[in-house]
Amino acid sequence: MAGKSGRKIGKNMEHIRTRAFTLKSSTFLFLIFVFAVTFIFRDASKAIIQSWSQEEYSHGYLIPPLALLLLLNKIADAKIEPQTSWLGFFIIFASVAAAFFFQFTGITHLLPILYVISIIGLVTLFLGKKAIGPLAGPLILLFFAVPLPKFFYYGLSSHMQMVSTSLGVFFLNLLDVPVLQDGNIIDLGGYKLNVVEACSGVRYLFPLLSLSFLLAYMYRAPFWKRAVLFVSAIPFAILLNGARIALVGVTVDRWGQKMAEGFIHDFEGFVIFLIGFLLLLLEIRVLQTVGAKGALQFDALRISSPKSLPHPATGGPSTTCAFFLMIAVAISAVLPTFLPRYLTPVYLSQPFSAFPLRIGGWAGQFGKSLDKKSLDLLGTNDYLLADFAKPAATPVDIYVLYFPQEDSTSNEAVHTPTVCIPGGGWTVETQAIKTIPVNDPSALQAQPLTVNELLISKDSAREVVYYWYAQSNYSSANVASARLHTLMNSLTQGHTNGALLRFITSIERGETEKDAETRLNAFASESLPTLHTYMFGSKN
Repeated sequence: MAGKSGRKIGKNMEHIRTRAFTLKSSTFLFLIFVFAVTFIFRDASKAIIQSWSQEEYSHGYLIPPLALLLLLNKIADAKIEPQTSWLGFFIIFASVAAAFFFQFTGITHLLPILYVISIIGLVTLFLGKKAIGPLAGPLILLFFAVPLPKFFYYGLSSHMQMVSTSLGVFFLNLLDVPVLQDGNIIDLGGYKLNVVEACSGVRYLFPLLSLSFLLAYMYRAPFWKRAVLFVSAIPFAILLNGARIALVGVTVDRWGQKMAEGFIHDFEGFVIFLIGFLLLLLEIRVLQTVGAKGALQFDALRISSPKSLPHPATGGPSTTCAFFLMIAVAISAVLPTFLPRYLTPVYLSQPFSAFPLRIGGWAGQFGKSLDKKSLDLLGTNDYLLADFAKPAATPVDIYVLYFPQEDSTSNEAVHTPTVCIPGGGWTVETQAIKTIPVNDPSALQAQPLTVNELLISKDSAREVVYYWYAQSNYSSANVASARLHTLMNSLTQGHTNGALLRFITSIERGETEKDAETRLNAFASESLPTLHTYMFGSKN
């Protein structure tokens, strides 16, 4: 009997030792997978870390450790039983495959998001699809460490600039400070306060959204209360930024321009963010008075004991994923040496400074140069600003942005007239799609050429605007269509060069909108073949 008991105990000990080895090896395998995915997305990881040096994403350093802490605590509290999952493998496979496709086609702004999705796939692979529900909060929090794609960021920032400027003017009027608004410029008389992109309120919106999401996660209350708490960060950020702009305006009006610069300017921003945090806490107190009560559970930020955490599960999906990641790592290692030879920028054969200033009966002169800050924002150094006119006639202003290499997720087309014109104080009265004639439409590969037409006004001035997007073999008034064609060019031609074109002419006294359109049509008919050839070469 003693011998049998001894053998049984020995088998149990061996089973425990084997299980301990399996558990340790599965944790080690999970970490290897994390490093492999990070290597594949190394450019995305670098972009994420670099974005944290920007004020709007400066909170990003805190997000990964906070998300990990919340994740481990939730795994322990929910007593999750790990199960390997094919769903996790397919999430990893899809995100890595999409990353290769986007790198191949020159799209980079979506890679940070795909990196986070692949990390979610790893958690699903080793813990099972049933764990996704309980762990959704910490996993979603990871997205707050990732920079927004450019097309979304600049569109959001531009609109917030206008709202923040208007709010700032509203508050200044309440304080009886004499002020005039001209687009994104607040005229204080002796000083003009330009509400630039950095003052749009985005620098408060992103950190406040991250903070409100964290508070909503820790707030154990009905879902609607947590949703209200999270969403309220948006109006708080907008209102507080408007108040900050008004504060800058008041201090500048009383103590001079120095109040809008340096330490004081930055300190005001810190105070505004602190007020936002206090408003969120106050909102929780108010929500406590309505319906079922809840509580902030800060124990979600505790450090869990390793003994309370299960080890990842392994099996067929993780084994298959291991082979896939080995192949993906190998492809990722050689991809950078191949891509530069395939997807290449196409620069102008001559700079726009050499563009001919006589086209048919139209004579032109170059306009003022753009500063470096504007060029960095636009994403190109190749641009044309010029006025063309016939003798004793109203001129046509021409503005062309040429991009040697575009990213179809942004197309740098966020800087379209519908975004920029209101920022200059103009009002867009009407917007329509219009067909215009050209002498050589075959050169544009568009039959007929369509453009966006805007009728804009500012005080007593009125203007007609045409704008559209062009590639070497395609032109379109629709930005989505232009982006799709940029993507197709990257696959079929190995280049993604393109341009944004804008023509403007004034409606003079005694003229009608139709007269201005006729002038734009005449100039477009004569100039577009020259412009297109200058940027993209001849059709053949």
